[in-house]
Amino acid sequence: MELTQSKELKNIYLGEGQMITIARQPAAPILMYHRIGNPRRGSIVSGQYVSPQLFEKQLRFLQRRGYTPMCLANFLSELRHPKARVKPIAITFDDGYESAYAEALPILKKLGITATFFVVAGQVGESNAWDEEKGDVTECMMGIEQIIDVHRQGMEIGSHTSSHPDLLLCSDEHAMAEIQGSKKLLETILGKPVDWFSYPYGRENDHIRSLVRSAGYVGACGTRRSLNTARTNRFSLGRLNIRATTTIPWMIYKFARAARNEVAAG
Repeated sequence: MELTQSKELKNIYLGEGQMITIARQPAAPILMYHRIGNPRRGSIVSGQYVSPQLFEKQLRFLQRRGYTPMCLANFLSELRHPKARVKPIAITFDDGYESAYAEALPILKKLGITATFFVVAGQVGESNAWDEEKGDVTECMMGIEQIIDVHRQGMEIGSHTSSHPDLLLCSDEHAMAEIQGSKKLLETILGKPVDWFSYPYGRENDHIRSLVRSAGYVGACGTRRSLNTARTNRFSLGRLNIRATTTIPWMIYKFARAARNEVAAG
């Protein structure tokens, strides 16, 4: 499947000779990764592990298909002001695992790709406490120096709250502390604004989105399985979850499904 885009028409190839042509703005995907490495024995979320070999294979496939993988700031700019022959796709990592730094960052640099790393600010240099509480194995999170290095190497840092709660279950005071407190902490570490937010568990509603907006973010990502256009609510951007089982054919299927969802939503 490929997406052929222009300002006037978008042809969506769904496979087996099927094509939909609609008069819409360009639509593009955002990919969501978590842990980069081989699955750990005993993990209750083994699907979150994507091997470094598969990760690189996926990125090379996208580049061969003409996509330009990028961070969210560049992605939003491309949606609003599309350039000829540029097919944007955003690469994001949730949680801030040390494996994303150790395994994904060298591959990104080798391929000349930027990405957005969402960090659970209260767990910097610690572990995945929110999953450990449910019985998951312990995973190390990036420390301060690693976060600074990720940013120094041209990547974008975003917030994933302070402790990874379900924001829909939080009081307004608690939710705002998670949303705004994590932003301030990461900005203190980086010495620069943190513009992007990711909803833990993809849980969001109009009220939570309004809190994120009022905290001063530029936009936020959820887990809605659809493509994004310049008209998409930038505080509810859709993403495609990339997992251990996301082979290239399965990735193509995810793109096709997201294109259908985007057409239906339009």
